[in-house]
Amino acid sequence: MENSENVVNIRLYIMLASYLIVAIILFSIPIRRKIAAKKAGNLLVEIKKSPLIYGIAVYVLSLGLISILWIREFGTLMDFVLCGCGILGSEITTRDVCLYKKYGVYDKGILFSGQFIAFEDILSLPVLQLPLEEQMNYDKCTIVFVTKSKGKKSMSFKTEEEKDLVQNMILEYRSDLRP
Repeated sequence: MENSENVVNIRLYIMLASYLIVAIILFSIPIRRKIAAKKAGNLLVEIKKSPLIYGIAVYVLSLGLISILWIREFGTLMDFVLCGCGILGSEITTRDVCLYKKYGVYDKGILFSGQFIAFEDILSLPVLQLPLEEQMNYDKCTIVFVTKSKGKKSMSFKTEEEKDLVQNMILEYRSDLRP
């Protein structure tokens, strides 16, 4: 009897801690926005984004993963796994959602997909180094670049024109990246 009460208490503590962590993540959104805006500088060109409904759906699913423990007992290890997935889903979505209205090219770099990439951090645009016929094998709406601090990154755009505009702005600030 006492063992089953301990399991229930542990499960309750795991769920409450998970809800608290998700709440902290959500309340960190204004701070993250301020930090990103300070790093980025002035907006030059806005980048179109995917609908916000996807982010909201991930939040609902993340909280659903944690809340499922109210209904079913999976065991302590699985409780940790489900709550961890809920927390991780919330964190990844918050990175994207908190900068949602700020995506664009700024005078110090690019804000896109929940991250800031400074112009001086970009080492190369590898696709542009290839011959023209090989460049045609790559997606026309994606920019691939290598950075000092974040490794290889890619940015996918809705249209080829938007991709070309952003790529040209990168090359304008970093003319040494031209082929």
